[in-house]
Amino acid sequence: MQRYKSDTSSLAVIHSGWGVSVGTAAPYAGSGAMQGDHWPLGENARATMKYVSDAIPAEEYHMTATIIATFGAWLQRRRLALGWCRDTAGDAASYGVRIATALHDYWYLSDGSKGWHWTRALLPYTEQAAPAIGGRLLVRAGHFADRFGEVQLAQELYAQGAAIGERIGNHALLAEAGRNRAVRAEDQTLARCWAEESLRHAQASEVAREIAWSMIDLAVLLKNEGDFAAAASLYEEALQHFRTGGSVYDIAFGSYIVAQFYDERGDTMRAEALFASLDNQALDIAFIVVEVPWRLGCIALACGDVERAEGLFHESMRRVQHYDLPYVLRLNLAGLAAVACRNGDYRRAAQLLGADQRHFGDIHVGHWLGPYWPMYDDALAVCRETLGEEAFAVAWDVGRGMAVEEVLVVWPT
Repeated sequence: MQRYKSDTSSLAVIHSGWGVSVGTAAPYAGSGAMQGDHWPLGENARATMKYVSDAIPAEEYHMTATIIATFGAWLQRRRLALGWCRDTAGDAASYGVRIATALHDYWYLSDGSKGWHWTRALLPYTEQAAPAIGGRLLVRAGHFADRFGEVQLAQELYAQGAAIGERIGNHALLAEAGRNRAVRAEDQTLARCWAEESLRHAQASEVAREIAWSMIDLAVLLKNEGDFAAAASLYEEALQHFRTGGSVYDIAFGSYIVAQFYDERGDTMRAEALFASLDNQALDIAFIVVEVPWRLGCIALACGDVERAEGLFHESMRRVQHYDLPYVLRLNLAGLAAVACRNGDYRRAAQLLGADQRHFGDIHVGHWLGPYWPMYDDALAVCRETLGEEAFAVAWDVGRGMAVEEVLVVWPT
């Protein structure tokens, strides 16, 4: 048995039974959280472990994994575990920093607002953790701040994390800080400088996922500069590094970004192969689970396989009903309207577009979802031209009159 002590309690990590003694964590347990005197790990906690970033220094990994597994015993109660870490003095606060750092990718792609809430709550305790872990929390807090529009705060956090990296000579930390700073650089020259410096640090760290992500960010800059051949080379090399030493999230998100690049460049075969490799509902990444069928449907439609495209749009619609991602409904309504146009059913297409405008017109569609706008605009223009303004207006109004429930069940699920 191995013990980790805090100022107010002891956690007994029992390796044979994988349980944790309650101690002062009891007030945070909530009804039904306890089974006897221990929380058993079970499948949820074991599942949590696959999301632990391998960017954590090797010497820190075992302790971090143990702590995550301990609190991950009730994964759905992560909020309670982190609350306990935040409110308990001493080592427990540093445990919370470790948990928040290691679960960044999971949160960022699955529940960003909750991740930002807990990452921010634990920022005051970064100095209580090992410098490499505290520095990473600062950088990953910056990543959340950037996502939620606090750009100035993000840059300050990146700079703080980089300063720690410089002080302790941690190349992996400097690589992560540098590539995030590059994204918000004031001009292209500074962005390129930070991105190239990030890659040098990543290569010096010899951490596969750091090398891969730094390559991805530099590839984005090269793509924006029009050097598509160099960008493609870096993207492919990054995928190899992800597969060598990346987490589940690294591989999935990296593959999605590279697939998107090939789709934009018109290399449908490579794009389709990469998107198809991600068509796995077991992936705990909501936007990939629901977007991938839509992406494959767009490719099928572009290749003239209308029947397959329709089935894929239906599948994406079916999946999205399990997630709070209403923008994906917009994607698929446009897709199904395009299918209806291909099938000569322009009234149905106009109805779908009208329903979209009524219920989802205010929902933003990100610029990275490139196929959406031309598909929507083309369907709208063809419907107007073919039906004429009067018939189009009637069909449009029928669609606008549909309830959300009707929109969701108008095709098989």
